[in-house]
Amino acid sequence: MNIRGSDSRLSWWSVFYRNRYTNRSDVATGSMMPRSHAGQNFFERDSIELSPDAQLEAIHQQIISGKPLRGVSYSEFKKYSMNMKYYGQSSDYEVRRLYEQALRGYDDILSKRDFYSENFILTREVQYSAEFQEEGRKLRERCMSGEELTAAEDRVMYGANGKEADAAVKYRSVTNLTNKWNKIFDELGVSGDELKHITVTLKDSKFSVRGIANEEKRLAVEARFNQRADGAGASSAAYIWLQNMKKQPGDVFSQIITETECFLEKFTGGAVTITDLAIDNNGDITGLSPELSKYFENVDTSDMNTGPIFDDPQEHKVYWEKKEHKHYLEEVLKAVEHDGYDIIKANMSEYGFAFDNGRIVFR
Repeated sequence: MNIRGSDSRLSWWSVFYRNRYTNRSDVATGSMMPRSHAGQNFFERDSIELSPDAQLEAIHQQIISGKPLRGVSYSEFKKYSMNMKYYGQSSDYEVRRLYEQALRGYDDILSKRDFYSENFILTREVQYSAEFQEEGRKLRERCMSGEELTAAEDRVMYGANGKEADAAVKYRSVTNLTNKWNKIFDELGVSGDELKHITVTLKDSKFSVRGIANEEKRLAVEARFNQRADGAGASSAAYIWLQNMKKQPGDVFSQIITETECFLEKFTGGAVTITDLAIDNNGDITGLSPELSKYFENVDTSDMNTGPIFDDPQEHKVYWEKKEHKHYLEEVLKAVEHDGYDIIKANMSEYGFAFDNGRIVFR
């Protein structure tokens, strides 16, 4: 594997440091002392010591070679990681994991596909390698076929190409929902020409079905579309999926309020709804259940761009999920206080869908 040539974004570091330092006398420092030998004087270096910048470049060259890192202490690697901002990592945990990976060498990691490990931290050496990109392509194909991937496979798929991974997930969502709805149509005896005239609208997490002449059958289909399972709002989940699948940006607030209602329903089992909560003069949420209060404890939403740094990646992920849930809830409650819950719900966007050759299409 030739990592150096796998992506231009890697090689610019090499060009920059090579042009800047390798042809200058200050790459090496030391005394230049005249010495006499056989009646002649000439300059000879007593000692050679790489400059700090040249040391960073030497470490970088070792890493992008794919071979195991040698002769570099952890403190030297940490300085390299921070000074060059090469990985964009900041916690000591992450830097130590990166150091361990560099000591192994990325050729070995790629050959053994160890980038699926939960503790693996994705680096450019792996991300832009041919092996990793090919793995991402295979995962996208599996995803688009309707297959649910594991959490590790999702990380690899998104790491290879986030934009194409999003497209694959949206395609899978359309495919799975199409299959689910076609199964309902088949079970309830809706087929043939009837399918060509069916339209479905989605508003406020509720589906409405039109185009089925038999009213009893139409109501049965509509009821199945809105059926809840496992205590969660199936319609709410579908609303979020379909909102994300739209080619054009939808009503963002409609998505936020729906996600918030879905979160409250799942977390409290329906015991707490948006209308049970409010925002006081200090900006604090009132009416929270003891469980919700504990969930949001020590979660600061004053700045959504910053937060504490955790050594444990899972702890970091959980904190930011709580932060997002709390922020959404605060924004919804502010809107409810300003406009009223009923008015907001009445003005939520409506989405329409039809069927073309048995597949959902957006109207």
